[in-house]
Amino acid sequence: MLCDRMNAISGTSYGDMPVHTGLWDIVNDTRNDPCARVAGIQLVQEGRALDSQDRLLNKFRSYGDTESCQMIEQICKEEIPHVRMGVTWFKYICKLINRDPIDLFHEYVQKYQWGIVPPFNHEYRKLAGLDKEWYVPVAFIRK
Repeated sequence: MLCDRMNAISGTSYGDMPVHTGLWDIVNDTRNDPCARVAGIQLVQEGRALDSQDRLLNKFRSYGDTESCQMIEQICKEEIPHVRMGVTWFKYICKLINRDPIDLFHEYVQKYQWGIVPPFNHEYRKLAGLDKEWYVPVAFIRK
């Protein structure tokens, strides 16, 4: 869906454009800690996808691109169950290792210096099982 849209509006294909390596950095950094991996991928990276909807919609609307807007809305809504599953697994692992999930999440964010940056889509995060106590205390604003 996205590949076809990229090609239609810009003639580019997946892999043609430079991207950040945040996902792969987390995969590498957490290779020996499955609990940290779940926190980093599902709660941080996919959590960011929940927050990106308004910014992306505003950008595409400014170009009059309603087709891309529909795709963004669909993708962002599909992230909710991905994050919710991550929260479920993270809590399960924390129970096995006798750790408080929110405290451990905060420790991981600080240890790995994962940027939890506003603005947040509090509604989508709550639907995914991430109440504000998960992310607001470790959030920072970029200068």
